[in-house]
Amino acid sequence: MENNEILDLLEQEYLQEYRKIQNRLLKKIRESSYLNVELHDIANQLYTAQLRSLQPQDIYNGDETAFINGIVRNVPEPLLLKSKKSKAGNRAVISILVAVIIMISFYAISRSVAIDDQRKAMGYLQESSNYRTIQQEIREEAVYTFQLKDVSSNEGQKVYESEGNTIYLSDVEEETDAYLIYFEASGEFSTQGGSIVSVVSHDIEKKHKAYELEGSVNVILDSGMQELPWMYLSVNKTKNKDEYGFRMDKSLVEGKGSVKLHLKDLIKTTWTHK
Repeated sequence: MENNEILDLLEQEYLQEYRKIQNRLLKKIRESSYLNVELHDIANQLYTAQLRSLQPQDIYNGDETAFINGIVRNVPEPLLLKSKKSKAGNRAVISILVAVIIMISFYAISRSVAIDDQRKAMGYLQESSNYRTIQQEIREEAVYTFQLKDVSSNEGQKVYESEGNTIYLSDVEEETDAYLIYFEASGEFSTQGGSIVSVVSHDIEKKHKAYELEGSVNVILDSGMQELPWMYLSVNKTKNKDEYGFRMDKSLVEGKGSVKLHLKDLIKTTWTHK
C-alpha cells in the first residue's frame, strides 16, 4: 500500500473508527494472498504505550528483527493463514504491517485526547489497580434476523441494547462459499467505572490475556441450532469496543431469504472504583 493511501485511510476513518482501518488493511492482505496476521496484538502494545503516556519507541527500540520475531512467536496458530510464500516474503509483509501500525500510533499520539478522557477508556480501567472487575452472565437472549437477499442491509443494525451497552452487526463480507459476519459491542465508561456486554469476557487478573471469547453466535435452522466458528477477535481498549467475527457457510442457509442469528452466553463486565 502506498503512503498516500495510508494517509487517506487515516484522514477518512481513524478519528471515527479505528476498526475500519483495521478491516480495510486486513482485506488488502487477504486479497494479495499474503500471510494474514491479526493486527490488534501490535496495535494494543502501541495503544498501551499511548495510555501510559509513553512513546512507541519505548516498546519498539528500532530493532525491527527482534520486534518481528516477537510478533511471530506470539501470534496464535489459528490467526495465521497458511501461505506458500517464503519466510522472507512473510517477514516482508509483517515488516509492512509493523510500519503501518507504528505510523498509525504516531498519528494517534499527535491527535491524542486529554488525560481525563484517557482515564475514561476501557484500557485504563482494565489496567488500573483502582478499579475492580465483576463478570455476570446475561440471561436474556439476543436474536437478530439476518437478511440473505441483501446482506449489506444488515450492516449497522442493532442486535442488543441495555443500560448504555449495545451490540451492532457492524460489517458483512461475502465470499464465494460463506458470509463473514462482524459484531461490535460498545459500553459506557467514566472515571467512576464502566460496563460492556459482549461475548467477550474481560479479566483484570490476567496480565497477558485480559480478554477471552466465552459466548457464541449460532444460526437457528429447521434442524436445530448450530454454532458458527469464530475467525476474528479484536478488543479496542481506547475506543471502549469489542469486535468479533464469525463465519457462516452458505450451504447452511441455501434457498432461504433470511435466517435468525442467536448470540448466546453474553457476558456483562463491570468496572467499579474501589
